[in-house]
Amino acid sequence: MRKRFFLGVALLAIIAGFAVMSFAEPQLQPPGQKHKLTLVNGTIMEGEIVAITAKTISIRDASLGVIAIARENILKIEPPLDEETGAAATPPPPAPTPRYADQPYAPANNGIKLGFSLSGGLGMINGGDFNQNIRDWNSYYNDYNSYWADYWDAAGRDYTDKYTADWKEMKSIPNFKGEVFARFGKNFGVGIGVEFIKKTNPGTVSYRWDAPRRYTYSWYYADITDKWDWTQDISQVLSVVPITLNLYYYLPISNKGEVYVNVGPGYYMGSIKGDYNTVYTGVYDWAYYYTSGTPFSYGYQDHYSEDYKSHFEGTCNTLGFHFGLGFNFNLGNNIALFGEALYRLANFKDWSGSGDEDWNSTETYGWTDESFTTLKDSGTDSWKGDYWYYEVYIKDYITQYYGRYDIFENEPKESSTWKNIRPAEFNINGISFRVGVKIFFDLNGRR
Repeated sequence: MRKRFFLGVALLAIIAGFAVMSFAEPQLQPPGQKHKLTLVNGTIMEGEIVAITAKTISIRDASLGVIAIARENILKIEPPLDEETGAAATPPPPAPTPRYADQPYAPANNGIKLGFSLSGGLGMINGGDFNQNIRDWNSYYNDYNSYWADYWDAAGRDYTDKYTADWKEMKSIPNFKGEVFARFGKNFGVGIGVEFIKKTNPGTVSYRWDAPRRYTYSWYYADITDKWDWTQDISQVLSVVPITLNLYYYLPISNKGEVYVNVGPGYYMGSIKGDYNTVYTGVYDWAYYYTSGTPFSYGYQDHYSEDYKSHFEGTCNTLGFHFGLGFNFNLGNNIALFGEALYRLANFKDWSGSGDEDWNSTETYGWTDESFTTLKDSGTDSWKGDYWYYEVYIKDYITQYYGRYDIFENEPKESSTWKNIRPAEFNINGISFRVGVKIFFDLNGRR
């Protein structure tokens, strides 16, 4: 009986021991001891370890308060913990609810972050006189074709007398941007950015005149070949380099993202280039025949060809302004993807530049039974001046004004066929969209 009693007491003692081990309070560490924890994701945390359990270690961070970290997320503890001899300490004052280390960090309200961003996108532009010139040239080609098609139809002539144009307005332009920025707390920031905006606007315009006809006389007739071809290849390049000051207001909406407003001025450096390469060919031949259809032993030929090239370039700087909205999506503690839309105002009104041209032409003509005469001409010219816009009146047949711009050494004067003369104005006004990546560094020590 006594032996059974002692066995029962021993069994109860073993069960009680296991219960104490299983439901023990977190072990407290001596106050004042600093430790460094290296986590498996590379994060380093320093502070006082305030509690230890079988599954977590709680550390007091200087800026975030007490954080409970799962043991499996800890790679190394320095100096190592002596968990068996840790002495009990006065419990620390109540702390905020622990936040586990795998949760995203929220920026400190009074922290400062420095960083940079890289982005690219597309901007819709108005273009100003740049596009007005293209638009009015296309209107002229259409009006010319319509007028002369009706004219030759009424005259009963099957002539080809028309322009064909593939020259479109520049409605959009790509942009690339780099920016360095500073963020103050969770709501405010400032940045300085440099953009690169450039696009080539190609075009091709051709003209054909083809008017075959026959002249009949009493004892012979003549078949006329009257043909001209004219082709112009166009290449326009518009480039702008803005240096912008960007003021930000951020509105966090979750641990993973925030929306922001971006406004600020900019200094815009613009340049424009244009190359126009034109080729003419013309044939004007007379082939003579007797009324019986037998050809003459001779005829008349006049063949013409010309290569004409012109180049223009100009520069203009101006002040501009932009405003817009964006969104940051945080991928980690120091990297985020972002997208933004902004409206830009930048008008260039004081263009100056230069132009040059060169040409080579050859004309060969004469009777086919005699020696031909050949005429050649070539030359170059260059000038400097300012870009001027004007509207020219085509009074001979279309009776309408068309907008143009050119470089003139002196201000052009208004006349019966020229009006609304003023300095040419190009702009990149319009809405732009861009996406990119931001990388930043917390000056409070968190990476």
